[in-house]
Amino acid sequence: MRTLISTIVVCFLFTSASGQAKLRDNHWLIFEGTIIKIGRSPGIVCGVTAPYRIAKYKVEKIYEGRYDKAEIVVHHLFCRPDILEDLTAGDRVLVLIDLRSPPSQISPDGEILRREDRLKKYYAAKRVAKVTTCCDF
Repeated sequence: MRTLISTIVVCFLFTSASGQAKLRDNHWLIFEGTIIKIGRSPGIVCGVTAPYRIAKYKVEKIYEGRYDKAEIVVHHLFCRPDILEDLTAGDRVLVLIDLRSPPSQISPDGEILRREDRLKKYYAAKRVAKVTTCCDF
């Protein structure tokens, strides 16, 4: 099972748009986590603005980078209306974040992130993929 997860992580990394070169320069946060909550859709897709759908994760394991909290709030660029639609609370996922690319705008959703909330750091997901086992195929 551990080998399968490691294989998935490696595939996840090397199929990213950035590939291996950026992986070496420590600008990635890659973690396996459990979805705690997915915020509501921002209602508009990207174009003139850059809306984000927000999700909160329980951090289970760090594969690349450093993160020392039990939970993380991640912004997902909303360029298609189906962003995060195939995921639900309780799903185990792998999340890839480029630490050099925070969200271009902050989109409080009123559920996970309210206007008055102040986070020290904002994270924008590059990719998210559901973790499966060999028996799920």
